[in-house]
Amino acid sequence: RFAAWALAGERELYELLIRGLVSQAEFAARREAFFGEVDADLAFIEEKNRPSWTPEPERERLRRIAAKTFVDHHGASRPLLSDRELECLLVQKGNLTHDERAEIQSHVVHSFDILKQIPFTEDLRGIPEFASKHHEKLNGSGYPHGLRAADLPMQARILAAVDVYEALTAQDRPYKPPMSNEKAMAILWAEVNEGAMDEEVVQTIQTLIDQGEIGAHVKADDGSALDEQFRF
Repeated sequence: RFAAWALAGERELYELLIRGLVSQAEFAARREAFFGEVDADLAFIEEKNRPSWTPEPERERLRRIAAKTFVDHHGASRPLLSDRELECLLVQKGNLTHDERAEIQSHVVHSFDILKQIPFTEDLRGIPEFASKHHEKLNGSGYPHGLRAADLPMQARILAAVDVYEALTAQDRPYKPPMSNEKAMAILWAEVNEGAMDEEVVQTIQTLIDQGEIGAHVKADDGSALDEQFRF
């Protein structure tokens, strides 16, 4: 699409030159500026097509790029970006649209519906509750029910913190590279400072990292390497 846009724009400039409406010098300057615009816009799209924080000025630039058009092989004028592509690129944080995030967040409800059907023994009867609350946060900003500290048992608080740490540092996620312990813990401590996560739990994880008990290079029973495994 960008190539088609560039080709059409260059052809228009040549037509102006041939008709004597611009000088050779003006043609060269406008052509260089135009190709600079094409290259810059394409590079920006490629940059924003990765999970990142996208501030409003950059979101506005994406909208401007999407409004530009190219001529397809049928001679029809089409926008450089489809509505769906623009929606995905406009995600302000991470890489999920509203609908995608809602679908993923529904896994908590499905987990509870499945687990509550299992006849757990008395000592394990809390498992459905603990699992269903592992995305809730102490300040009510979690999901699916926006529960607060008083409704969150310690087991759910532990799962919440460990789940975030594992998601950030895991090496087998195809959609993102693993994060270092330092960066992951900075995020967890930010959650503590915002009143979202349990300070005691996060401090315990920090202590285990400092002692080499988490994120260590350990061996499986068969001697093969298991990187980034928990070793409590």
